[in-house]
Amino acid sequence: MAAGTAPLEGRPAPIGIIAGGGNLPLAVARAARGAGHDVFVLLVDGVSDADYSDFETGRTALTTVGRAISELRRARCRDLVVVGNFTRPDHARLEWDWGTLKIMPRLLQIRFGGDDRVNSIVSSLFEAQGFRVLPPLAVAPGLAAPAGLAAGRKPSKEEEEDIALGLSVLASLGAFDVGQALVVSHRRVLAIEAAEGTDAMIARCGELRRNGRFREAAPSGVLVKAAKPGQDLRMDLPTVGTRTVEAAVAAGLAGLALHADHVLMPDGQEMLDMATRQGLFVVTVDMPASAGPGR
Repeated sequence: MAAGTAPLEGRPAPIGIIAGGGNLPLAVARAARGAGHDVFVLLVDGVSDADYSDFETGRTALTTVGRAISELRRARCRDLVVVGNFTRPDHARLEWDWGTLKIMPRLLQIRFGGDDRVNSIVSSLFEAQGFRVLPPLAVAPGLAAPAGLAAGRKPSKEEEEDIALGLSVLASLGAFDVGQALVVSHRRVLAIEAAEGTDAMIARCGELRRNGRFREAAPSGVLVKAAKPGQDLRMDLPTVGTRTVEAAVAAGLAGLALHADHVLMPDGQEMLDMATRQGLFVVTVDMPASAGPGR
């Protein structure tokens, strides 16, 4: 289990889930409820897009922090999970409430730096208001890619070497707050995830094949995905799902290697079954010991 992600004991106050885009927040909400927690979901206008009709909900805008805090306090939340897809707001075009204006100097800092820095700032803003921001795995440990996971065929010796190289590169990049994934084939790094996200990075590998820059016959190449060394595990844990598998198949990749207990798999068995049907292997691996644990 990742550091700082031990499951919580039952608590009388509901878990507050600030829901970004995609189905991951819904999967976390359902898992938290299944673990015995009451759940309150705070929907973000223009961002939250899953169906939360089975849960108590509130609403806020991306920049109305005062309203968000009021909604969470109204629901008696003490513990929060911030999960899902968010984009950095265009500060010049959005309206602000008084609660936001009071913390404006701190909030403006999210314009700069990598995702881990931004996530730490957001977490600190809520914690300054008396909330505790938890990793998704604290309330939904069953969504983690478990140690020892193996689906599909066994990776070849060459693919195992590619995985080791990928983990080493990701460990080295962690200090620069750069992406959580890359693709390696025949000990050559084909692509590293930056601001575009994993699926777009994988698509770039497919384009490399089509334009002749990557000539190895498909299927070949391994997607390696891991939490950054020292990453704040409360937000933006790496995630894979059926869309990741679809992107990997389209790009002609051979398999996925996931950081054990640090990568979220909201689609779970559905994703693994799809990968197996499509001829992809899926394995979990450990980061090099020298990389150090996440926070």
